[in-house]
Amino acid sequence: MNATSVNRFEYSERRIINNRNRRNKQLKQRLLVSALVFVLFIVLAFVLLSTKSMASNDAPLFKYYKSVQIKGGDTLYDLSLEYVNPSVNDTESFIEEVKYINNLEDDYHLYEGNYIIVPYYAAYVG
Repeated sequence: MNATSVNRFEYSERRIINNRNRRNKQLKQRLLVSALVFVLFIVLAFVLLSTKSMASNDAPLFKYYKSVQIKGGDTLYDLSLEYVNPSVNDTESFIEEVKYINNLEDDYHLYEGNYIIVPYYAAYVG
């Protein structure tokens, strides 16, 4: 072997070693990026699922109206026990609203068999 072929051999070996090192470095970078993407995906999924579960517990309430037939002895207070949602209104405001909607002066004008409109709150079940 002469000096030129030795230099070519060394150059070829260095090139092979450099290429192997470069491929190893690229492989490590790809593994790191893949691991980061995986962790990001897991964190994002956790956040979205926890947000969804929190939202389902605090579903917004919508106001609806219902026609109710008066039974013997019913009072507005009795109806409020059934239709008042404590997170939205109280008994007094419910009674005032029912009196306003139905043009009642007081709750003594409730007659058995008549119908009145009452408001109630419920989550939308579309």
